[in-house]
Amino acid sequence: MGGVLEQTPEMRPYFVEIRGEGFYLYTPELGRLVVDRPTWSIPAGDAPMVLAALEQVRGHLAEVAGADDDEDADGEFTVTARGDRLVVDGPGVLYANETVEAGAKTTVEIEYRHLDALYDALELEPV
Repeated sequence: MGGVLEQTPEMRPYFVEIRGEGFYLYTPELGRLVVDRPTWSIPAGDAPMVLAALEQVRGHLAEVAGADDDEDADGEFTVTARGDRLVVDGPGVLYANETVEAGAKTTVEIEYRHLDALYDALELEPV
C-alpha cells in the first residue's frame, strides 16, 4: 500500500501520500503548513481543506481490504486558534522544510490509528 491519492478540488492545496502504517499530509506551498516542533499549524481558513484530505484517507482505507486502522488510538489532538492560524498538537512525525528547492515540502506524518482523533479535533471549534 502506498502512493499519492488523487487530489480533490476540496482539499487543494494539500496532498495525501499513503504509507504502510500511516499517511503524509503535505503541501508544496511554503508557509502554509508550518512545523514548529512539537506542533504544526495551518491557516484557519484551511481547516475544511485538511478535513477533505483526511476524508480521502478514510475513503482509501475503506476501499483497501485488510487495512488495519482498528488499533487502539493512544493519542489525542488539540487544536488552538492563534491569530489567523490553527495550531495542532498531538501524535505524529513532523518534517519541516524552509527551502525553495524543487520538490521540497513540509510534511506531517500521522498513523492511521490517529486519523479519527485528528479529524474530530479539526472539526470542533478550536480552544
